[in-house]
Amino acid sequence: MGRRGSMRGRSGILFVSVFAIGLIIFYLSWRSLISPDANPKLSRISENLRSEPQLEMGVPKGGLDSKEVVDETAERDEVYHELNENQNTFEKNKKKLLINQDSKERDSPDSFDKIVANEKQRERQSNKKYYKSFESVGKTVKLMSRLVHLDLKGAAPKLSYLKKVLPLMSKLGATGLLVEYEDMFPYSGSLQNISALNSYTIEEVKEFLTLAKNNSLTVIPLIQTFGHMEFILKNVFSKLRESAHTPQVIDITTNNSYILLQEMIRQVLDAHPDATHLHIGCDEVYELGLGASTLMKDFDRDSLYLKHVSKVANIVKELGLANQRKVMPIIWDDELRKIQSNLIMSYKLPSLVEIMVWYYGVNVLERVNMSVWDTYSTLFKTVWVASAFKGATGSRQFYTEPWFHLQNHFSWLEVIALNSRRLRFQGIALTGWSRYDHFATLCELLPVALPSLAVCLATMSNAGLSEANHRSASNVLHCNGLIEIDLPVIDSKSHLAQVSQDCRFPGSVLYHAMQEFYGYTQIKTKSKIEGWLSDYQIAHKFSNPGQLKSLAKLLTIQFSGINKLAPVFKNTMQEIYLQDTIDEWIAENIDERKKDIDDILLKVKILIEPNVWPRHPLPSLKLNIPSSAREPQNERLPISNEKKNPKDEELPEDQVNNITVETKPLNIQNRDLNVKKEQQKSDVEEITVASLQQSEKAFESEPKLTSVSFEKNKRTDTDVNIDNIPSFLKGDEQEMTRNMSRAVQPNKDELKLGSIKFEDQGYQGNPRLSGFQRQKISSNDKVISNEVENNVNKNLSLQMKVNGVNTSLPFKRRNNKFPERNINAKSKNSNDQQ
Repeated sequence: MGRRGSMRGRSGILFVSVFAIGLIIFYLSWRSLISPDANPKLSRISENLRSEPQLEMGVPKGGLDSKEVVDETAERDEVYHELNENQNTFEKNKKKLLINQDSKERDSPDSFDKIVANEKQRERQSNKKYYKSFESVGKTVKLMSRLVHLDLKGAAPKLSYLKKVLPLMSKLGATGLLVEYEDMFPYSGSLQNISALNSYTIEEVKEFLTLAKNNSLTVIPLIQTFGHMEFILKNVFSKLRESAHTPQVIDITTNNSYILLQEMIRQVLDAHPDATHLHIGCDEVYELGLGASTLMKDFDRDSLYLKHVSKVANIVKELGLANQRKVMPIIWDDELRKIQSNLIMSYKLPSLVEIMVWYYGVNVLERVNMSVWDTYSTLFKTVWVASAFKGATGSRQFYTEPWFHLQNHFSWLEVIALNSRRLRFQGIALTGWSRYDHFATLCELLPVALPSLAVCLATMSNAGLSEANHRSASNVLHCNGLIEIDLPVIDSKSHLAQVSQDCRFPGSVLYHAMQEFYGYTQIKTKSKIEGWLSDYQIAHKFSNPGQLKSLAKLLTIQFSGINKLAPVFKNTMQEIYLQDTIDEWIAENIDERKKDIDDILLKVKILIEPNVWPRHPLPSLKLNIPSSAREPQNERLPISNEKKNPKDEELPEDQVNNITVETKPLNIQNRDLNVKKEQQKSDVEEITVASLQQSEKAFESEPKLTSVSFEKNKRTDTDVNIDNIPSFLKGDEQEMTRNMSRAVQPNKDELKLGSIKFEDQGYQGNPRLSGFQRQKISSNDKVISNEVENNVNKNLSLQMKVNGVNTSLPFKRRNNKFPERNINAKSKNSNDQQ
């Protein structure tokens, strides 16, 4: 047994020795293969790596300097070309160099092998969540059109920039463009005033279409024909509004609206002679059924919607046929989701339009559930879908996170897989919103979102995303690594965004600058401001100086970083955008942030002065709260039956007694009862109206306000709009919704314009108004010319009953005396916009 054990021991030692010698030989052979002497090209790349400054966010470590960023040498480009050719080997050498810098212990070959293996494993694990395959719909997806949406109503790029970007979009997998011109289209003739002053010219539109065609991109124009018509209804055609107080929806009760729409469609189709489809919008028609359309008593809201869409669709088809071509209208689908299928069929909508089903979140079925798809499958043979690659994560978002949008596309692929057997998916529009509507702030700029667009197009071109597709998209954007899909990681010390690749696509300098800007905006100051910089603490000069100094340091870093980037943004954006876009973006994202930081630092300076503090309890001080933040004491009076915007705010108490009451000339034939200033100049006398509070004493006993009416003794050519009546007088009863025109009797000499009834037990003379009334146009009832004023009866008055006593409050002139809290309204130039 002992001899046998001894022989086993010797054989074990021999085996270990042979194995060790083999490892040494393998190691020496491996070292000789990658040594600089064996591969001169790697040696030169390594030297360049050592001599090149460390890159953070694709720029030199010192931050973005306009000359250092823009001026790129041919030698550096050659180095990056070599890096791409030798990517795998270079990454190993780079890791080795970094390891040697960090620790001598890592120089051992075993440690190096382990670290390289661990790094690769970690990278694969971190990227694993990004990669999904939907092989079952691979053929379906490849046959689908892939449209990139260009939203030109905000930050419309110069044509010179589009010339650089369109070839990239084609290489990334796009087959067409969905172009939403809005006011950037060069309308002419009777429509010339709805175009922006700096809109594209018709020659530029033609050049753009030629460029798209040369890159195998079909173009589908998009014009709004129902909702989101702010750019048309805000000014010149304000008479055609559904609701007088907002330019969002067009009035469908007058033929003038269809004359306008027909001319718009004609001009756009004439400029796009090759277009086979025209997107006519028709989404988010929020005001429908709340204004002029209430006159159409025989139609409910759904019928009103379908009636208008079918009418516009027929206009499109007729204009197409007039030019010997077929043009198919496309509409957004959201308004159809709750309409009964038999009603949709009754208007023959499936034969008139194709629908584009849209949703931009990470779970499409959460919003567009299977019951909706069941309905669509019975109605429509073909559907389009719409995802988003930018502009869907916040109305003021400035940096695009590809991962959010990638999940949206994964979700759409799941929906396509579930419904591909019963529906033909014509294509997908990858929307990139620049604004949420005509008045909204700017969302992300196009160059900042190109990496997101790249991975989203790769996903829709290949029915999923793989590492190979990811790398291919990265190569198209000339990135020396994989496109970053998550938000940048922020270094806690430098506050700079850390990225692993440097990209060289048109606008990439702006993209990298935005990453650095993102890093500075993520500096955590909120908890310190909330904990040690409250109004109470400032009033008592009572706070922790250590926390305040720490806050001041963070704010100073943030201010310095943002201020440093301002000239970089201005310089790089000049190559891409017109000056108005640059001014707007800088004002909203740079100047406002700097101002906010300045205000906070000023408070810190005041609060940090004391070095001794009083004992508790602190003295009671009355804070100087701005009047706009005061909480009114009264219960809100019923205003009307109209649907309220949840974001409406209440009018502060001190503004209730300064309500502007104006009288404007109205056309009795204008069925939407819209108020529009005529373009004529005149000196207008000041008019005022007494407030409901004749005196404090009159309301001590909590009166019941039972009725209010507006009366005129003689007929004039002046109509009335419920929006012209102070909103706190509006009742909530069925017959008094929002259209006073129902009470208009134009054939009678005496014209009673309507009455309002409401009760309020707790009324104390300070009614609270909604956000609409909070605006300066709270009650638009203004005499805009002496001639019109002379036509209005001088005895126009408020008739009311207070505590059973009839009371009349007349409209009076400037020099008359009024009870306390009267309303003073000064006339404005008649050319001012409403």
